[in-house]
Amino acid sequence: MNDYTKLMRRIFYILFLIFHLPFNILFSQESSLTFMHEVSAIATRNATGGLAYDDIEGSPHYSDEFVKGIVYLKNGTTASLPLRYDLFQDEIEFKRDNKNYWIIKSDVLYIQYGEEMLFPEPYSEKPGKSTYFFAKEKGKYALYIRKKVSFHPKAPSKGYSESLPDRFERDRDEFYLKQSDMQAVEILNKKTLLGILSENEPALEYIKKSKIKAGKEEDLVELVKFLNNQ
Repeated sequence: MNDYTKLMRRIFYILFLIFHLPFNILFSQESSLTFMHEVSAIATRNATGGLAYDDIEGSPHYSDEFVKGIVYLKNGTTASLPLRYDLFQDEIEFKRDNKNYWIIKSDVLYIQYGEEMLFPEPYSEKPGKSTYFFAKEKGKYALYIRKKVSFHPKAPSKGYSESLPDRFERDRDEFYLKQSDMQAVEILNKKTLLGILSENEPALEYIKKSKIKAGKEEDLVELVKFLNNQ
C-alpha cells in the first residue's frame, strides 16, 4: 500500500467519524475535524486485549456511570461530552454506538470531570508515560492525587477461608507535590515530604507545628495552601 492510499484511507476514516458523531457533542470551534484529529477513537477496550469486566467483581472505574465532562486540548480545542475514568487502564473513555473509546492522553491539556479536574502528567514510576492526576490545589505548588484500581485473580479456598472470585479492588490514594513546571514528586511518607521541602524553612516549621500527616489529604491541602500563600 503506497503513501497516497494510506492518506486517503485516513481521511475517509476521519470523515466517517465526524458525520457519525452524536449531535449532543458540543465543540468550541466551528471545525469538528480538528477535534476528531486530535481526540480520536483509537481502540475499543476489548480490542486492546484487556479483561472482560462483566465477569469480574468490583469496578475498574472511578465512577460507574458516565459523567458530564469537558476535554481541553493542547491546541485550544474543547469538547463537552460524557466521560468515564477507567482507573485500571488509566484511560478516559467516551461512548459511541455502545462501544467505549479512549481519548489520546498526550493531546490533553486537562479535563473537567464532573466537579473535579484531571491533569495528564509524566509518571515518574514509568519513564516516558503519563498518568491522570486529580488536582486538589493549584498554584505555584499543587497537590495531585493519583487513584488506582488493582485486579486480583480468583483464589481457591484454604482451610476455613472461602474462595475469592476475580475482583477489582481500589488501592490507597497516592499523593504528589508539584512545584511550578517541575515533575510531580510522590509523597511516600513524612521523610519524603520533609526532603521535598528541605530548603523551605517556614514550610518545615509549619509541618512540625501543625503536625502534618503525609498520608492525610486534608493535612496536605492545608500545607499546599500555606505554601501558595508564602
